[in-house]
Parts: sequence; structure tokens; C-alpha cells
Amino acid sequence: MFFNSENLKQLPAFFLVFFILAALSGCLFGQGDPESEIAGLKKDLIEEPQNPETHYQIGVRLMKLKKYKDAERQFHEALLFNKLFPEAHREMGISRFYMENYDQAEESLKQALIYTPDDGRALTSLGTLYLSLGETDQALEQFEAARGVWNHPDLRNNLGSLYAKLGEDKKAEVEWEKALALDSKNATAHNNLGTLAEKSGDFPKAKEHFKKAAKLNPNYAPPFYNLGARYALEGKLKKSIELFQKATELNPEEGKFFAGLGWSYMRMNHRMQATQAFERAGKLNFQTAAMHNALGELYWVAGKTKKAETSLRRAILMTPEDPEPYYRLSMILNSVNQGRKSIRNGLVARKLFQDRGDTTMALKAQSNLERFYKKYRLGPEDFKSLTLPGSGS
Repeated sequence: MFFNSENLKQLPAFFLVFFILAALSGCLFGQGDPESEIAGLKKDLIEEPQNPETHYQIGVRLMKLKKYKDAERQFHEALLFNKLFPEAHREMGISRFYMENYDQAEESLKQALIYTPDDGRALTSLGTLYLSLGETDQALEQFEAARGVWNHPDLRNNLGSLYAKLGEDKKAEVEWEKALALDSKNATAHNNLGTLAEKSGDFPKAKEHFKKAAKLNPNYAPPFYNLGARYALEGKLKKSIELFQKATELNPEEGKFFAGLGWSYMRMNHRMQATQAFERAGKLNFQTAAMHNALGELYWVAGKTKKAETSLRRAILMTPEDPEPYYRLSMILNSVNQGRKSIRNGLVARKLFQDRGDTTMALKAQSNLERFYKKYRLGPEDFKSLTLPGSGS
């Protein structure tokens, strides 16, 4: 089995990629029960069905429950009765962001800012939208405008994420420390600071931040994932599985959480669970060559040759310079007596291993080729037309 800790490092983990959605989930209300509050507000609507404020209040509570489509409808109702309702425009923009209706989200947030240009939450949310789309200049413009009117942890967290994305880690750290100064119990800031400590190699400090974040907000998935990744890299696989599972329970729509779970299961040789976790990650549109490589091996061991071949070809498409999927594909094709295809992939694997300087694997690939030549009564001269990577032919 080819998995090692380097595979886990290839994951776009929360300590490698900084997520910037915190500002869009900022809580406008206290710790009340949203469901019971919604029930009470709906009773109010019976007496006054055209009250825009009541529709708005229902909408923001639906957002707390992550029912963004329902929330959007309530904000739409509020605006039917009062078009000049900037908060409704703003929150509708945020709900649309979560629904990935980015153009409509931008339109709603801009509309809110027409009425209240100094709305720091709207400015921060618009900046966050731009940052998620990779439009860093526009994001910075919005964050700078927000900084003049809204000194809030959400702004500091997202501005820090922008700096981190630009590679300005010191500035990112300053912003995240400011978020903690404003709110010492801010789980997002602790998680973000943990990512920086992880990146710099200060693993004890990173774990401490992740643990604080998980304790402060047990419903916040990223620190559980980050802790799981940290324990996996330390070889504490049972603990990592427990944490990855917690992350998937909190956010079952995040593919990388399932991928992390898959790697830990694979290292423990729990092949069925690993396969299921990787498959779930793929269905959630999480795709990496390393994961497809792993799935190729898992399917092969399970006797699912066609699936193994498909996964390895996907890995090759994603990283054509990696010899591993060619090597495995060569052996799989040999197992179903596709001699020419097997040898072609074996030749590519050998060349790429040689280019990498991996003498051991290059010799293994050569040994396989010698067996395949003999088995299929073929020789190197039968493949002279094959263009090898970096051959210049």
C-alpha cells in the first residue's frame, strides 16, 4: 500500500487553504432557540401578514438554521412590502452566497450598500464574496471600507484570510490577533491562528489553537478536521478518525473531511471504510490525484478492475508527471491480459521514476516490463513509436 503522511499533506486542508466564510455566518441575535422563535413570529404574521420586519426576523433565524432557501423567501417577502429595507437586501445577499448564487448575491449586497453605504457587515460580506471568487483587489477594497466603520471579529478574520491568501502571513496574524482582542472566545480566530502555527511548523501551538476553537464552538467543523489531520500525521489514527468523523457530522457537504477520513482508514488497512469515505468525497466534488490513486489501489485489491482503471486514469489526467498511477495501471491491465496497454503504461512509469531519481521503483517497473514482454511475446522494438514524457520526440 503506497499511502504515507505525504498524501495527507496534499489535501487542501484547513491548515493549507484558508476558508473565508465566517463573516457570512455572523450571528445577529443571541442564543435563543430559532425554531421556537420562528413559531412565535409566524403567529405574529397571522395578525399582520404584510409586516416586513416580521418576515425579516424569520429570515435571519432561518439562516441560523442554515435553511438559506427558506430564508431567501422571507427576505423577498420583506422587500415586497418595503423595497427600501437595506438589512433585508443584505441578508438576502448572504443567503444567496451560501446557495452559490454569486451574481444575485453580489447584486443584493450592492443594493444594500446603496441605501446604507457604511454598513460594515454588508461591506465585509461583499468583500468575502469577492475573496471566495479569487478577486483579491476588490475584496481588499471592500474590507478597507468596512474597517473604517465596523471593527468586528468577522471583518478581522476575513481580512486576515485575504492576507494569508496573498502570502502575507504576518499581516494575517495581526488581523486574527485583533479578532481575538475583540472577542477572546472567537473560535474562527483560534482556528485561523492554528493554521499559521501549523504552516510555520509549531505543531504544539497549532494543536492548542485548534483545541480551543473546538471547545469554544463544538458546532464549528474546521478545528475538528485540522486536529484530525494533525493526529493522522502523528500516526494517532484512531484519534484522527474520531475527529474526522466529527467534522463530517458537523458539515456533511465538505468533501475534504471525508477524504481525510479515507486516508486514516486506509492507513489502518480498513479498506471498505476507506473506499466509502473516498467515494463520498468524490461525490461532493473533492478531487485530487492522490485520492484517485488510492481509490485505484483499493478497487484493485477488491477485484473491481474497471473501477480501478477509471480511478487511475483520472489520477493520470490530473498529474500526468506522476509515475505511480501508470505503474499501477500497468499491473491492472496485465491482470486482464491487455498486454500492449500494460507495457505502454509500464514504459511511461519507468521513465518517470527514472526522471524522479527513484531507482528502486524504476527497477521494479523494469522487472515488470521484462515479465510482460515474455508473457505477451513482445519486445522493446514493438513500442518504438511510443512517445515518452520528456523524450522530445
